[in-house]
Amino acid sequence: MTELALVTRRSPDLRLPRLLAGISYYSVADLRDHERQYGPLPLWGTAGRRRSGRLIDIVDAAGLTGRGGAGFPTGRKMRSVASGPGSAVVVANGAEGEPASCKDRLLLTRMPHLVLDGITLAAHAVGAREAYLCVHGQETGLLDALGDAVAQRRAAGLDPAPIRVTGIPGRYVASEQSSIVQYLNGGPAKPTFSPPRPHQRGVHGRPTLVNNVETLAHLALIARFGDRWFRGIGLPSAPGSTLVTVSGAVARPGVYEIEMGTPAGQVVMLAGGPAERPAALLVGGYFGAWLRAETAWPVPMCHAALKAAGGAMGLAW
Repeated sequence: MTELALVTRRSPDLRLPRLLAGISYYSVADLRDHERQYGPLPLWGTAGRRRSGRLIDIVDAAGLTGRGGAGFPTGRKMRSVASGPGSAVVVANGAEGEPASCKDRLLLTRMPHLVLDGITLAAHAVGAREAYLCVHGQETGLLDALGDAVAQRRAAGLDPAPIRVTGIPGRYVASEQSSIVQYLNGGPAKPTFSPPRPHQRGVHGRPTLVNNVETLAHLALIARFGDRWFRGIGLPSAPGSTLVTVSGAVARPGVYEIEMGTPAGQVVMLAGGPAERPAALLVGGYFGAWLRAETAWPVPMCHAALKAAGGAMGLAW
C-alpha cells in the first residue's frame, strides 16, 4: 500500500471527528480559518502529470467510496475520467435530493473550503480545466455564500481550474448525475439511462467526474494525510468515516460523523437514543427501506451489510 507523506506541520489525528474537526455552528469557516484547521491546499500541481496520477493512486489505496449513496470506488472513477480523451470536467454534486438528509448542506454552509479543496484536487488529478459546484437553485443564500468562498480562493490564487457555482432545479430527480450533466449541457434536468455515461462523455461532450461533495471533502483530507491515515478507522472493506443524518424520534437529531461499520443502533444512541420504544428504522432515507428495530440495531453502517439486511447506506429514524 502506498502512502502520501504529510504536507502540513500537524500530526493528523486518527480519531473522530475528521471532516467535522473544524466546524462551528455559529459561523462559516472562511479561508483563513480553514487553513488554520486543516493546513494549506497540498501542492500536487507542481510536479506535472506524474503527481496527478500519484494522487489517484493514493485515493485508490485509501479505499474511499462515493458518499452520495452509490458507494462506487472513487479512485476507479477518477482513473476512468483521467484516461479519457482531451481535458475533463469535474462536477461536485451538492444538490441533496434525499429529503431526510442534510449532511451535504452542513458541509457547504459551514465548511465550504474543504469541499472546494476537494474539487480543485480532483480537477488536477483528472486533468480538468473547469469545474462546477451544483446546489439547488432556489437556495439563493447558499449560492451567494459559495460564490463568496470561491471569490476568496480566486483572490488567493488557489484554484487553477475555475469553479462555477451553479443552481439546478430543486427536485429529487434533478440531482442524479446524468440529470446534472444534461442540465449543464442546456437540456432538461432528467436522467439519461442509455450510454454514454458521464465519465465517458459528459459536460460539453468531455469525460466528466461527478462526485458528491462529502466524497470530495474526504479526498481533500486524504491528499493531506494519506491513505493509511484514512484507513486508520472503519472496516478493512469499508474504511474511513462518513456523515449520517439522524432524525425522527431521537433526543438529539442532527448530522453525526461515524466510523464506517458502526452499528446502526449505536448511531441512534449517539443522537441521544430513542425518545420512545422503537418499532423500525428507516435506513437510506425516504428512498431507502424500513427495517424492524431488532433487525437493524446490530447491522454495521456500510453498504454491504445494509444491503444484506435489506436496507441502504444512510440513516433516518
